[in-house]
Amino acid sequence: MVSVIIPTYNRSALLPAALGSALAQTLAEVEVIVIDDGSTDDTREVIAPFLDRIRYLESDHGGPAHARNVGLRASAGRYIAFLDSDDRYLPDKLELQVAFMEAFPEVGMVSTEVSAFTDDGVLEEYHLQSYHGIYRRLGLSYDDIYSESGTFPWKESEEEVQFFLGDVFRHVLRGTLIMSNTILFRREVLEKVGLQNETYLYAQEYEFVVRICKHFRVAFLNRPTYLIRYHPGQHSGYQGIPQPGGESSRATFKKETLRSIQAERVCLHAVLDWGCDDPVYYERNRDWLDRRVAELYHYIGEMWLSIGEYKNARESFRKGHSHDPTWSRNRRSLGWSYCPNILRRVIHGAITRVRRGIPRA
Repeated sequence: MVSVIIPTYNRSALLPAALGSALAQTLAEVEVIVIDDGSTDDTREVIAPFLDRIRYLESDHGGPAHARNVGLRASAGRYIAFLDSDDRYLPDKLELQVAFMEAFPEVGMVSTEVSAFTDDGVLEEYHLQSYHGIYRRLGLSYDDIYSESGTFPWKESEEEVQFFLGDVFRHVLRGTLIMSNTILFRREVLEKVGLQNETYLYAQEYEFVVRICKHFRVAFLNRPTYLIRYHPGQHSGYQGIPQPGGESSRATFKKETLRSIQAERVCLHAVLDWGCDDPVYYERNRDWLDRRVAELYHYIGEMWLSIGEYKNARESFRKGHSHDPTWSRNRRSLGWSYCPNILRRVIHGAITRVRRGIPRA
């Protein structure tokens, strides 16, 4: 019924918990596929006790999109789901999602709420709107995003699960609003949208979800089914522009900033490729699409500026301004980029003090 794709790379200490949660699902017909993406730790030894219950595939180290694609090609399930090797499923995740999809055959993909945890316990049970900043940034509610809502009866009991459903392509181009690891989608979705883009090192899941949302109506279940683990070795992307200082060295700050730039570039290309490059869709939505492209170029330019890459920053600001000349922030930032770094900091500090009413020491 369901193929669960688990890519892993040097996560032998955390992988057993992820596997255990997939194998403990209340849905009986589950195929668990682990793709070892060239691990150099003791993953083989750790996974040995599970080999009679899972499919274990090995590949050269090619990144998470490559590993997921290996699993997708090998999968046989009617539905497909993902699980990161440091996270966990709640026991009835797949049963709930499959039941919903069977009841709503017009839906191509369903996602859910997610809980956050550490080794010390659950940090936040309903974590989605904290994890994805678009909800706070744009003040969005689920009713704003999805055109339909209701309750789904669950397990022939009094328990009902709130759901939202609709065409969310416009909203997903404005930012990440779906937790990609919680998704379950029909196999025929792959026939329409293809596999994940292996050239993207970061945010490849976002771009994959964008393609699904372009072609299918999708749904969201307002109930946690997935546990995302926060730990020192996780590979999740940055939320927002990194800030220098504190315990992070300048080298670490630059490394994380470059990673964030790569992730934002994927978001930019998703908007350009699936929104702007569709002539019919672009003509109907060009005002907000041009603004979204301008915003992304500005965001990338600010990150280049934060690590002293002025040429790259100016190029981003210029491209952003060309997409939407009516939005002045790229033009202003381009002017600021020619100001000496120390002078820019002094002026920025003075402006900040004035706005906050803080006297200079």
